[in-house]
This record gives sequence, structure tokens and C-alpha cells, in this order.
Amino acid sequence: PDRDIVKSYICKLEGTDEPIPSSGATNEPNNNNTTDNNNEADLPPMHDGVTEDFDKAAEYKSKASEHKSQSNWSEALDCYTQAILAAPPSPLLLANRATALLQL
Repeated sequence: PDRDIVKSYICKLEGTDEPIPSSGATNEPNNNNTTDNNNEADLPPMHDGVTEDFDKAAEYKSKASEHKSQSNWSEALDCYTQAILAAPPSPLLLANRATALLQL
């Protein structure tokens, strides 16, 4: 279930509504054009497009890297999320947060 949430999150970042096929799934196109809004509440928050505190973001990214190196994925996820909320995120920051989500 958590992997499905992460896959859905990655699809949203990529701007696609089509889920990434999981192992054993067919590569047939997804003809279901309905969106499951229930999963959106499960997705981590994204930057609001307004705030730009790059110093705060850098501080959280540094803390997240420390937690990641110690395999403390929950704390890393929290810090990556705070960095994303503080300033516009880089693709690498989003990828690191996705990695932390997958490790939980």
C-alpha cells in the first residue's frame, strides 16, 4: 500500500495520471480517467509557491542528509518535507524525499 502511494506521488510530480506498473502488471494503457482524490490526503505536502526561505531549506536538507546516512528514514522524511515547504525544491530534493518514503 505505501509503495502505491509513493508511485502515485511520483506520477503527480511527473504530471501524469497513469500509475507506474508494479511487478506482474501489464503494460496496457490506463483507460480509467477518474482520479482517486482519497490518495491526495496521503501524499506529502508540496511547496506553496510563495515562501522562499533558502537558508531554512538548506538547514533542513543538511539535517535530512545526516538522518539519511544513518538510515533514520522517518526523520529524514520529515526534514526533506520541511525543506520542500521552505523554498522551491530541486528535483534531487524531491527524489531524496521519495527515497525516504520508499524506505519506510
